[in-house]
Amino acid sequence: MPVPERNVHRLRHLRCLRRGLAAVVLAAAASALLWTLAVRSVELPSFEKVRDAWRPSTAYLVDRHGEVLAALRRDPGVRRLQWVSLDEVSPAMRQAVLWGEDARFYQHHGIDWRAVPAALRSQILSHRPRGASTLSMQLATLLENPRRGTGWRELSRKWRQIRMAAALESRWSKPRIFEAYLNLVHFRGEIQGIGAAAQVLFGKSPAGLDAAESEVLAAFLPEPGAGMPHLLARACARAHRSGAVSCEAVRMAASRLGDHDAPREEPLAPQLAETLLGG
Repeated sequence: MPVPERNVHRLRHLRCLRRGLAAVVLAAAASALLWTLAVRSVELPSFEKVRDAWRPSTAYLVDRHGEVLAALRRDPGVRRLQWVSLDEVSPAMRQAVLWGEDARFYQHHGIDWRAVPAALRSQILSHRPRGASTLSMQLATLLENPRRGTGWRELSRKWRQIRMAAALESRWSKPRIFEAYLNLVHFRGEIQGIGAAAQVLFGKSPAGLDAAESEVLAAFLPEPGAGMPHLLARACARAHRSGAVSCEAVRMAASRLGDHDAPREEPLAPQLAETLLGG
């Protein structure tokens, strides 16, 4: 008994659908494999190696009571203190950084695909385009410090940044990524790391930063060289969106910015300091 023509077309249609589905599944599997190989091929230092390589820019000579006798600047190009663990940073500061730089840090795996369309629209329509770089992607740049380029060179740099961010997420924990970022990022001028930023700009340890001070410091991160009016506008806008603190409190905190890490003009033991710290 011959099969009705309508059923023949239906069978052909089902076969086409199955072949198409199989092709999609095969392409997805191949893409996943290629992505996995691309991520695994990234050379990445361990968290311990990055932390152990950290060196403060200033060495201090102290007496038996812990009083500073002399300070010797070892690296004139940067100001950084001891490495700061994540639990030594105030919750307010951690929240301000996440809110401003990567609100979905604990939800994505290195690349926030949900933020990409908004970033593309911003690149096309805005005079101040916003990025889609996550903390992991920013840390990848800090670890590698590649030069920015144009055209294919910039695309190649961005592709490596994405691969390195994915590698970080697969090999480091989220707290370690966040901790390394807070230590390696530049806040203002020569100031690197949350330890130096808190001490130099507010005369505090990172654990003592309040909500207003945290908003001010976090506002430096997108543009460390921005002028004070632009900084205050960004900090107030973020504070308003988060509801963590008032703009007036942010402005008062910004008015207290200063240099609280100036070296002693007359070291108490200059020759001894040069001998012990100069090596």
